[in-house]
Parts: sequence; C-alpha cells; structure tokens
Amino acid sequence: MNSTSRSVVITACSMLSITTSLKAQTLSIRVSPAEVVGGNISTAVINLSAPAPAGGLPVSLQTSRPELAGFAGSTTGAITVTIPGGNGSITVPIRTRGVRVRTAISVTAKSPAGGGTIELRLTPAKVKAVVLKTSGLAGGQPMTAEVLLDGAAPDNAPITVSLAVIETLSSLQTLTPVLTVPASATVPGGAFSSAPFTITTRPVPSPVTRTVAARIGDDPNTTVNVAVRPPKVLAVRFATPSVVGGAPINGTVELDGDAPAGGMTLTYGVITGLGMRRPPDGTIAVGARLAAFTATTRVVSAIVADGIQVLAATTGNGSSTSEGALKILPPASGK
Repeated sequence: MNSTSRSVVITACSMLSITTSLKAQTLSIRVSPAEVVGGNISTAVINLSAPAPAGGLPVSLQTSRPELAGFAGSTTGAITVTIPGGNGSITVPIRTRGVRVRTAISVTAKSPAGGGTIELRLTPAKVKAVVLKTSGLAGGQPMTAEVLLDGAAPDNAPITVSLAVIETLSSLQTLTPVLTVPASATVPGGAFSSAPFTITTRPVPSPVTRTVAARIGDDPNTTVNVAVRPPKVLAVRFATPSVVGGAPINGTVELDGDAPAGGMTLTYGVITGLGMRRPPDGTIAVGARLAAFTATTRVVSAIVADGIQVLAATTGNGSSTSEGALKILPPASGK
C-alpha cells in the first residue's frame, strides 16, 4: 500500500514538472529578410526561450496569403514542423510569388509554448540586368539579349519591360543608328527573365559602343554597353589546295561581316615568296563580304609551301589580317 502511494506521488510530480516546463517556455517568430522581392525565398525563424522537451515541440505555421507565400509541400499556406528535443530553434523556408504592388503578408506560429505573428513584405520585381547572349560581333550581324529580373513576374500577369538605346550627342549626328532594339521585351508570368530579343546592328568602319537601357514603368534604367566592331577577315581560300608552279590560281577573301560605308581595301602579300607572286591589291564593296583575286605562282623544282597574306582595312581605323596557305608543286609532279 505504501509502495503504491509513493509511485503515484512520483508520477504526479513528473507530470507537474513537464507542464511547468512548457508553461515557462515562450516562443517567438521572425522572418529574414523581412522584406523580399516576390519570387524569392524568405525564412521563418522560430525561437524558444528554453530547449524543447524530449520528443520535440510541434509548431504550426500559417500565412495569410497562401497564393503568394507558403511552404514546401503545402498548397494551403499551412505546415506543422517540430523543434527537436533539446533544440531551441528551427528555420523554415517561405516560398513567395511575384506581386504587382508592395504586399504585406502575416506569418503566424502556434505551439503549446505559445505563438506569435510577424509581417512579411513582398515587393514587385525590377530589372536586375540586361544580358548579352551574343557579343563581339561585326556590325550588320544581329545580337541576342535578354532581361533578367530580381524577382518573378506575377502569375498570369506578364511584365512589359521598356527598351531603348541611349544616344549621345555625337551619336545623334549619325543619320542611321548603329543599334536598334524592340520597344519592349516581355517577362512571362512566374518567370525571372524575358524571352530573348534581337539587337539589330549596322556595319561600322571603326569600333562603336552604344548603351541599351531597360526599365519597368518609372523605375530607373538598367543598362548594358554593346560594342560593335568593323568586320575582320574570316578566311583566305584558294580554289584548290595545291597547284603546279607557274600556273595562276584563283582565290577569295571572306569577311565575317558586311563591308561598311566606304568599303574595305585589301593589301596583299606573300608568306615566303618562294612559290608565289603578290597579287594586285583589291577592294570589297560596301555591303559585300567576298572579294576574288588571282595569284601567279613560280616554277619550282620541289614542293614548296607558300601562300597569300591580306590586310583588310576600312576608311576608319578598323583593320585585320589573315593568310591562306597553298602547296606549289614542281611540273613533273602534277599533283
């Protein structure tokens, strides 16, 4: 009898100890960051004033706008997590969606140790960057770019981003713009970037840099510098890889872009001069990429490796060089 009484007293004391421990604990909640661009992650940080009891402490979390902020695995904006026994805190990621206007959302935590509510603020996305997908091209070739946002466009509400080329006083004096861009680019709902758009360029006799700007509404411009260069020699080609010495051979010079206003002059030379004679200088007409030439070869007694060098220059300060190799054969070889 006495033994049984002592057992009941001990059990009652243990229950009282657990209840007192829970009542002594307090729970607090905060979100970090407290303000985030919609589409990015914030984190709910839940703290206890004392370690959770053995077996852990369940905490229910709920957001006031589940369509804009919620937790992984939940479509209702509600989730239950457990602070492990002996731990004093837990963090839970909050996934957010894009918004049109600044929006306040309540995040509430409830547990046997109490609860609390904190405000999470979502802000609309802005232009983060304009990224060139292709660059360093000769004028006359299209370039591709896209707009990146610092957050997501609202679901089912695409964002229109205004595009423009910022001209300088000197560039305004040019009758034909070096660069043109579409009036706008569109970021689909829920996306962080626009579909690629095309930057149209025109041939230039010297390197030119222009600034492309992008913005949403009245936000400040986000810019990127776009460099356009004169065309370079892409290749010097012969009609055949070898020729019997003493015979003429035809060839072409090809540019990697259209020749600009004023065309391009071609100054020829030879690599060694042992098997070839320098052809007459030539030109590439405005808007063209190819020029033909005819070179004469020397009679040789053994196979000689030689070739043509070419310097292509614009009326500005753009120039490039390249060369093409040719095998000159003695008459008896014929191959």
